[in-house]
Amino acid sequence: MKVFLVKFAVLLAMMSFIFCTEDSVSPAAPEEPGSTESPKEPLFCSASLGDQEKIFNCMKDEINKTNSEFAKKLSNYTWLFCEDIKNFTTIACNQTDEVRVNMTGQEKKSMFELSLKCEEDLGVTLTPPAC
Repeated sequence: MKVFLVKFAVLLAMMSFIFCTEDSVSPAAPEEPGSTESPKEPLFCSASLGDQEKIFNCMKDEINKTNSEFAKKLSNYTWLFCEDIKNFTTIACNQTDEVRVNMTGQEKKSMFELSLKCEEDLGVTLTPPAC
């Protein structure tokens, strides 16, 4: 029985080490073709409410810049940034929302890139698990 408990304790310690040392930021897409690493994903929907508000405000600021490329690419959806943070989060994080379903591939890509840009500018990352 003691051997089982020791093995179980070692297993728990290893699992805790693995989960607590993983990088909480998605890896950036590598430059080399043929790489198997995952591309970086926006964290907006998984971020804390405070971080979501910061990201949202950054996105609004980017859209409102003079000659904003994001405003041009998202011209059919700039009204989203007139919403309050609660409505925007509902729209952005609800996978079945008709607004996102109707976006073209380029519009989705632009929204994705805008979110990533703001997350990177603000240094937003997911909070690692408590250890």
